[in-house]
Amino acid sequence: MTKTLYELDFGLWAEQMADLIAAGRFAELDIENLVEEVRDLSKRERDRLLSSLRLIVHHLLKWDYQPQRRSRSCQITIQRERLNIKKYLVDSPSLKRYLTDEYIYIKFMKLVV
Repeated sequence: MTKTLYELDFGLWAEQMADLIAAGRFAELDIENLVEEVRDLSKRERDRLLSSLRLIVHHLLKWDYQPQRRSRSCQITIQRERLNIKKYLVDSPSLKRYLTDEYIYIKFMKLVV
């Protein structure tokens, strides 16, 4: 089976897809892989937000329950990730749906067990 450009050289494939879109040549687009990549973009945004949130929760738990392990590094991490979350929410306001109490509880309960 012959490999597609998508499989052989993702960077070149992405450039070609962008060029085809810019030229209005929509019939030539690799729709199946474009859909997959756009969905992956959304997942990456969500994962980036959740990663920052996970770091904050982890360090806040450590701060509260292991005072002997408090450090300036811990404070810096909390501050940095809070700023990151603010930036992510400005860039993609729809990410707020992942910040509900129920969603966070389900996602991060394993941190405290």
